[in-house]
Amino acid sequence: VQDRLLFNGGVASRPFRVRRAGVLAVCYCHLPSSSGCSDQQHWKLAARLTVHGPIANQVWEFSVNVVSRLEYLGWGLESDNMLRLIDRRGSCTDNSGNPD
Repeated sequence: VQDRLLFNGGVASRPFRVRRAGVLAVCYCHLPSSSGCSDQQHWKLAARLTVHGPIANQVWEFSVNVVSRLEYLGWGLESDNMLRLIDRRGSCTDNSGNPD
């Protein structure tokens, strides 16, 4: 008896990747077919889960030499999480990850 199901189409090396933070629904089809679920009515909500992280593609504009406020949105963010503002040509890992 197995205590888990693998949803990888039978390919053990196939990764499962969540590409954005937020609340996701996990749906289950109890009557699959070779092309997916045999009928839309067989899909059932199995669970909801929260993926922590920032909301992608946020954009801000600021004036130079003016004190500004930055609101950063996401799911499950903690007060000790950090942001690093870098030049658009830079990399987050430049200078060993330390701010310039």
